[in-house]
Amino acid sequence: MLFRNKTSILLFWMALSLSVFAEKEEKAGCRELRSFIGSKEVGDIDCYDQYHHFNAHAASTYYRKYQSLKSKKIKIGSFNLYNLGSTRTEFKDHALVASIMNQWDIVAAQEILPVIGVDFKHNTAVTDLHRELKLQYAEMVSNGASYSERARIKEKIQLLEKQYHKPGYIPLLKELQKLDPSWALILSGDEEGTEKSTVHELAGFFYRATKVEPIENEYCDKYFKGSKAYACTPMFAKEFYGRDVHQLFARRPLVGSFRSGNFDFTLLSAHIIHNTPGDESKRKEILESAFGVDDFTKIGYGVGKKTFARFAEVRHIMNFISLLKKNYKEQDVILAGDFNLQMDERYWKVLLGDYPGMELKIEGKTSIARGRLSSGRLTNGVKNNYDHFIIDDKQTAGCAGESNYKIYDFLHNSFSKIIDRKYLVRSTTPYQDGDNTRNLKYEYSTDGVKKQDNFVERYIRQIDDKFTVSRGEIVKRYDLKEKTEDLLRTLFKPQLEDRTYYRFYREVISDHLPIYMSCSNTSDND
Repeated sequence: MLFRNKTSILLFWMALSLSVFAEKEEKAGCRELRSFIGSKEVGDIDCYDQYHHFNAHAASTYYRKYQSLKSKKIKIGSFNLYNLGSTRTEFKDHALVASIMNQWDIVAAQEILPVIGVDFKHNTAVTDLHRELKLQYAEMVSNGASYSERARIKEKIQLLEKQYHKPGYIPLLKELQKLDPSWALILSGDEEGTEKSTVHELAGFFYRATKVEPIENEYCDKYFKGSKAYACTPMFAKEFYGRDVHQLFARRPLVGSFRSGNFDFTLLSAHIIHNTPGDESKRKEILESAFGVDDFTKIGYGVGKKTFARFAEVRHIMNFISLLKKNYKEQDVILAGDFNLQMDERYWKVLLGDYPGMELKIEGKTSIARGRLSSGRLTNGVKNNYDHFIIDDKQTAGCAGESNYKIYDFLHNSFSKIIDRKYLVRSTTPYQDGDNTRNLKYEYSTDGVKKQDNFVERYIRQIDDKFTVSRGEIVKRYDLKEKTEDLLRTLFKPQLEDRTYYRFYREVISDHLPIYMSCSNTSDND
């Protein structure tokens, strides 16, 4: 039996109700964002339950099949954007991130955040006062208040409209559109995370509409009725999946379908769980659902306490992909993302053996280390091989070729010079600080202090005219001295020590290197 008692039934419906409420809340948040930024900033915004679409009419404006075929290929990327939109990465350089992403035509993105924490509180205060002042203004108009009285209130309303804190994906999309106005974004309609996580995430597909257009996904159309079923978050429920396992995911993937030239395909963007759940009953449920055992030691093949939950999510996603291929016409299905699993894990051979043709791609390290050394050895800035594609490139033959799956190493390629020119302030010669031989330090370079000070000065000018609402009054949002210290502590001071040598790359770009591949768009096998 699916439910053993009335309590289980009650808990199920409570969870379902909360899920529905969360979706509606996200949709309301999308509409609120749309009301503040309109269509002039990033194009028209469509707010659906399953996804939000930014620059929603880009394909109808820019996509022409004959033009998309000119290059004879489409470039597909995957990028963990590392807390995009969080105060933890408030100094992220959206222009540089956009310059990297602009090399590709569609990017499966992970770790996108909604507005949270102090920024959410700020927005709540701003919108509450904004709403109150608009009502007050309307009442003043109807009561015939003087022009000067109305002008004073209108000025406050207009000031508040400029203070709305936009989620990080908006400035990133704006920077992409400076490079190519056809860039658009399909964003998951509901944020997801573990039960104890304080931060829940969104996934997305950034796409260049001159080369790619979203198309109806058959699964999304059947199970999530909507006018444009381009994307959705799979339910992993009994109706399609055969059993209900959605509650065992930290973050379910986002699935969407696209076309470039003659090539149509389905893409999944996934960020696999990192930390194993601490609750023993939850762990057993995960093990039984994915492996049919009650203890990870019974799985074998090197699967351990840290990896069984990760492999469990991957197995469920692979099962879902198999069902997609079995039930629908589309056979070109690509899974991309941050798996938190390295390619040399022995269990990969067992897992992928159950899905003939599907192969794991990307062997090199993709997550960025903080320090220059690890156990006395040079890290070269990287530490784990976590980001991958899984694809059947015999079926999806236009993407075939082992040399086709690559890492974009912005730490060492020519793009690193662009980053360093803007942010690098340390000298190249280390010195030993006292007796600590494990943490060498660095002086500022010849122009390092000047570069740092100029950057701080520009940043302070940018935030000096930002306001918030406190106790019903419009006040300065930032303590400039405090923000200066935050900036120095985050971007510049860490460069002067071995143990935080690479941190500034993580802060301004990401703690992951993106991966990418090219596929022919001149033909389609399904």
